[in-house]
Amino acid sequence: MRRWGKRRPVEVVQALSHGCWKGCGGVGSLSPIEFRDRSRGFNGLSVTQVHRGDLEGALANYTEARRLYARLLGPEHPETTNTVRNLAVLSALQGHYGKALPLMREAYEAYARRRGDGDRGTCVVRGQLGALLARTGARAEGLALVRRAYTQLDAMFPEGQMHVADTAVGLARALVSGMATAAELAEAERAVQRALEIRAATLAAEHPKRAEAACWLGIVLAATGRAAEARPLLQQGLPILAGWGFADPEDLRKARRRLQEVEATATRLSDSRP
Repeated sequence: MRRWGKRRPVEVVQALSHGCWKGCGGVGSLSPIEFRDRSRGFNGLSVTQVHRGDLEGALANYTEARRLYARLLGPEHPETTNTVRNLAVLSALQGHYGKALPLMREAYEAYARRRGDGDRGTCVVRGQLGALLARTGARAEGLALVRRAYTQLDAMFPEGQMHVADTAVGLARALVSGMATAAELAEAERAVQRALEIRAATLAAEHPKRAEAACWLGIVLAATGRAAEARPLLQQGLPILAGWGFADPEDLRKARRRLQEVEATATRLSDSRP
């Protein structure tokens, strides 16, 4: 007998018992296991396409995986919810923040209902939703969510963990998304310093995620007028981040703009010396 991992596919049996298998348009000739495998196939193909840089193809296949998972397992099953979150992340990577926002909100609400408010996964998605809200005009709401997520994750993993680092970078994004105050810039600097420390402890200097944190520290330092400190961080991190393929487009724009500013400052200072 074919098995679902190490367990019988209970969700499939429940779906069948409630008649949910009937009417799954276009796949009525498939068995439940074949239907599940096709859903996972679309997900797996999407991952491959992401690594190849084919974000449009990945979006199309994640969309199909989501449709199949929702029909088979329901809209709030973890497989469905994770696929919705992946769709939101990929949409944001393409700069389609308006499209990404409702998908991320849908994923967050499903996580919160199924896993609970204090679950690690819920906190991670809360931070992602907050960062998206902040950069799409709802800065106050977004900041509240991402601050809460960062505080919760930092309390869960005081020794540092990649989810903490990712959410810390998201907090910096949210804080710098508008006219940040001096206190907010100081908060952003602390958060991104934490992210860089966590990533530097386990990732090589040329790793894109470490370069991302370095760039964000450079962005924040430049915003506070500390061009000399920001310049080497941006000079070293930006080429790595730009060559990654998965960098947030808004991050790249901010980093390039700040590097131009600090380079111009360095040139002026050099020209003014006798």
